[in-house]
Amino acid sequence: MKIKPALVASCLLLSCSALAQTPDSVDQYIQSEMQKRQIPGLALLVIRDGQIVKAQGYGFSNVELQVPVKPETIFQSGSVGKQFTATAVMMLVEEGKLTLDDPLTKFFADAPPAWKNVKVRNLLSHTGGFTRLSQGFRLPSRLHRRRAAKIVEGIALAYPPGSSWSYSNLGYLTLGFTASPDGSTEISSTTGSSSRWG
Repeated sequence: MKIKPALVASCLLLSCSALAQTPDSVDQYIQSEMQKRQIPGLALLVIRDGQIVKAQGYGFSNVELQVPVKPETIFQSGSVGKQFTATAVMMLVEEGKLTLDDPLTKFFADAPPAWKNVKVRNLLSHTGGFTRLSQGFRLPSRLHRRRAAKIVEGIALAYPPGSSWSYSNLGYLTLGFTASPDGSTEISSTTGSSSRWG
């Protein structure tokens, strides 16, 4: 039986086309994990040797409105930003630009008197007297450091610094300010820290 070259070429094109439309193993793994862990959406970026080899959105960024995730979708990071804020502050400590025992009054000229007893180490360890943001409290999504600091300075400490522990978004927001004392950094209220550090 003689096989015609045109038939072989057509079969190869059909096979290539089918392969291009078949999800790869990464897609299959991501979709499987999303279903297993009930993840509504995520954006994936894979870089190899400085080159983007895969940029893909999966699922929805807004389930209610069925808004699909795109590779460029920006997600709120929540408290993940705190680890970057803490790292940035510790880098400044290593560089000698601040110390763990610096009082907040070193960074805030108009700070309330109670802040003179709050040290950088207290903010890092959630023992500064600041609390979690109260229900319904929100800073505007993009706010200059000086304006945000004024809002935070108006909130009384909940307990004497170092005397107790309380998970503190306000403490980390304030800690983020110390990493940018010139006041030039905009603040992201969704991360509890300066946007410069996540």
